[in-house]
Amino acid sequence: MSVTQFSQAYGFGLFLNAFVLAFSSFSFPFMPWLCAQIGAREHFAVPRALHHGGRLAVLYTDFWGGSLIRTVAGGLKLQSLRSLAARYHPELDGKKWKAGGESSSGITNQKQRARRRKPQIVSWNLRALWWETARKAEIRNQNLGTGKPLPDKTGKSGFLLSDVKNSGPYRGFIEVGRRFALRVREDLKRRASLPADAIFFAYDTGALEALEWCREHGVKCVLNQMDPNRVEVDLVRAEEKQWPGWALEALAVPETYFARREREWALADRVVVNSEFSRKALLQQGVPTEKLVVIPLCYEAVASNRKS
Repeated sequence: MSVTQFSQAYGFGLFLNAFVLAFSSFSFPFMPWLCAQIGAREHFAVPRALHHGGRLAVLYTDFWGGSLIRTVAGGLKLQSLRSLAARYHPELDGKKWKAGGESSSGITNQKQRARRRKPQIVSWNLRALWWETARKAEIRNQNLGTGKPLPDKTGKSGFLLSDVKNSGPYRGFIEVGRRFALRVREDLKRRASLPADAIFFAYDTGALEALEWCREHGVKCVLNQMDPNRVEVDLVRAEEKQWPGWALEALAVPETYFARREREWALADRVVVNSEFSRKALLQQGVPTEKLVVIPLCYEAVASNRKS
């Protein structure tokens, strides 16, 4: 498939159509998708689009705000709990999409039946809290100049996150992404009934280990690359050099962060970016043009703004 660009896909409805159309060549009519993401990225726009199109089979996420979390958060009004409760969307919980009248079209009926099915949601809530706590603790250790490695409950030795001075949050992102991708991979291994035509979708940094398993087992893979990677960092560093003293601290991104993303690009069948700038940036970094798909971020007005 050649590069597909949707520069006018601003609203969620257009985003939904753009996403489905972009992958129609190898996902027609209703191949099941397994979607993995850390956090509620873009308010779960991609899994929602897939679910609305009758394609979403499983959503993997680090933390899912179930009914108990939302109830407690609503009662206690604590910001930390409210942020956790926001890791949820009613459209993925079978509580918002309402199919219209049955159509004479067989494909439309199939989509409506698929949309009514609640997708399976797999999360690791307690582990996710531990990952985030450990990541923040490591950043504090960096700031204090200590060299403690991030704890690793898997029994493997945690690598030293402070081996690059002022690496900020990036090595923590690598470790959380690795742990999440390993959990997804282990769940995929246990799925004896994984359809042969399944498609795996994930975001960069939190995908590598799962992508490796999918490629070994013939599962098509789509990766969403969230930013221009090295190109953006080089631009920032050039600005820091031109305007010394303006930045609070110099940007330091460890090479392992870039390398992990580049390995993910190599494994993916398609790499989604959100702008023409990012597409050109990834071309500069060696991603083949036939892999790249441009789908801009969607915008959703809140209900109060729509009424006004």
